[in-house]
Amino acid sequence: MAVAVCGSAFGQTFGFHLIDPGPDYRRAEPGGLSADGRVVGCWAERRITPGRALSAALLVPNVGARVDFSETNTEYIDTTMRGVSGNGLIGVGSVGYSSSRPAVPTRFDSATGEALELGLIGGYTQGSAWGADETGNVIVGNCTRLLELFFEESVAFRWTPQQGMRALSALSPFDEYVEATAVSRDGRVTVGMCTDAQAFTTKPVKWIDNNFPIQLPFVPGLEEVAGVQGVSANGDWIVGLSGGVAAVWGPDGGVTRLWGPGYSERGGYAWGVSDDGQVIVGYAGRTGNIFDAFVWASTTEGMLLQDYLSSHGVSVPTGVRLEIAYDVSADGRTFSGRAMVNGLRQTFVATIPAPATLVLLSAVLMFPSRRRSP
Repeated sequence: MAVAVCGSAFGQTFGFHLIDPGPDYRRAEPGGLSADGRVVGCWAERRITPGRALSAALLVPNVGARVDFSETNTEYIDTTMRGVSGNGLIGVGSVGYSSSRPAVPTRFDSATGEALELGLIGGYTQGSAWGADETGNVIVGNCTRLLELFFEESVAFRWTPQQGMRALSALSPFDEYVEATAVSRDGRVTVGMCTDAQAFTTKPVKWIDNNFPIQLPFVPGLEEVAGVQGVSANGDWIVGLSGGVAAVWGPDGGVTRLWGPGYSERGGYAWGVSDDGQVIVGYAGRTGNIFDAFVWASTTEGMLLQDYLSSHGVSVPTGVRLEIAYDVSADGRTFSGRAMVNGLRQTFVATIPAPATLVLLSAVLMFPSRRRSP
C-alpha cells in the first residue's frame, strides 16, 4: 500500500485546514467525511498535458498520511472518490480504464489500497457509487446509459457483498433518471430522486432496504424540482432541496424550508446533516451565480459557514472562500467541502471546539497566569 504524506493532522483539534493535493496535482475536490470527522475523502486532478487523469485518495488525518489509490491501482487512468464510510475505512466512487471504458462503481479499501469494481446493472454502461453505510458493506449510487444523442437513462443501485448490485425501483415507469445519492449509517435508508424527463419533474424519494420508493413531500409552492443529498445515521433526518431552495425532512415525514438572509429565492441546496438533525450544511446562491457554503444550526435561519466558524473561534485564512459544505460529522462540529483558493478548487476541513473547550479557553483568557515574585 502506497502512503503519501498529506500534511498536518486535522479533526483531532479544532481549526481550519486545506487539503494539500500534492505537487503533482492542481486541485482537490471533496469526496466524503467519516462520522467522527477524522477522515476525509477527495479526488485530485493531476497536472497532465494534454488531457487529464483523476486520482482518488482516502485521507487518514490522525496519522497525517494519505492513501493514494491511483498509486496502488495503476491500471486505471481515472479514479474518483464520492463518499466515505461512517468508520472512515472505506471510500466509494468510480474507476475507469480509458475513454472507451467509462467509469465503474468502485469500493476503495484503505487497509489494502485495493479498488474493488462493483460492476454495473445489466444493460448500463457506466456509473458511480455515492454513499456508504458505517462499514462500507452497503453502497449506493447510480448507473447510466445513453439512449439517444444527449439523452441518458439512469438507474439507482444498492450493493452489498451478499447480494451484489441490486437495482432500486423507480416511483413510476415514466421515470427515466433515478439516482441514489446517500445511505444511512445503519444501511437501511437510501435517499435520492426520480426524474420524469418528459414531464420535467424531479421527486425526492427514500428507499427502506430494497423496498419500493417512498416519495417525500415538496415544500408547498415549490414543487417542480426536488431531490435529496444527505441522510442522518438512522434515516430520521433527510436534507436536499425543493423548488431550488434548501429543505429538510424530519422524523415526522414533514418538510421545512431552510432560509438564508440576503440570498436569492432559488439558489440553495442542503447536502449533509448531523445525527440529531440540528446542524445542516450546504450552500446558498447570490446574485452573479456565486455560491457560498452555508450552515443551518438548530434553526431554519442559516448563516455563512465562514461566519459560523468565526463565531466559534475558528478563522478562515484570507484569500480562501468557502463555496460549498458537503458534509458534517455526526456531532455537528466538523465540516468539509469545497473552497476557492487562488482560482483553484480545494478541499477544506474545519472543526469547531466542543463547548467544554470554549469554557476552558474563556477561563484562560479571563484569568491570565501571573509570574511569581522571586
